[in-house]
Amino acid sequence: SVQVAVSAIRQAGATTQLILPGSDYTFAKTFISNGSAAAFANVTNPIGIFANLIFDVYKYLDSDNFDNHADCVTNINDAFGPLAIYLHTNVWRAFDTGTGSRNTDSCTTYLCQQIAFAPQNSSGECASVVSTKRRLIRLRSLPWLSR
Repeated sequence: SVQVAVSAIRQAGATTQLILPGSDYTFAKTFISNGSAAAFANVTNPIGIFANLIFDVYKYLDSDNFDNHADCVTNINDAFGPLAIYLHTNVWRAFDTGTGSRNTDSCTTYLCQQIAFAPQNSSGECASVVSTKRRLIRLRSLPWLSR
């Protein structure tokens, strides 16, 4: 189980952040509805706190969320908006480990909206994570989600 893994890693001496994968490819939009959030609700460090335990989530901007289509259909707000509220309410953090799109007008628009959304819903910690299957549109520091 995830709890067994977290406990073993901590008992081995690791004190830094642990990024925990969910199910359903850790899609941000389905993280709550697919049961990942509920499954992690009681996962803690051995001393009973959530510190440095971070959910791994991602969201591509095309219709199938795998960067298989040239046109983008959404920014991340519909996926990360509810997730950010959940994280803030439950004092959890998530890291957007990947996002991407093609070099098209729709994708550029939505990717820029995504980059603007992230700082408004962050705790201030950052890492660069924007990628694409075809061509990199923009590489930027995207914060951890949740305040």
